[in-house]
Amino acid sequence: MTQEDWQEVLYNGMSKTSAWASLYFIFLMTFGNYVLFNLLVAILVEGFAAKVGFDSLIVHGYDNE
Repeated sequence: MTQEDWQEVLYNGMSKTSAWASLYFIFLMTFGNYVLFNLLVAILVEGFAAKVGFDSLIVHGYDNE
């Protein structure tokens, strides 16, 4: 989903099938980017939450060292 030259793939798909292929490609790009963006945000939030949770354990004296 790099969005590199996806318009060319869209035009090739439309020429081989029909103009309705444009809906498929637009949906695919929109939905795919939405999913990838949410996945990235979820990974970042999880990483920050784990870091903050770990830091609070150390500050409150729950460190095992």
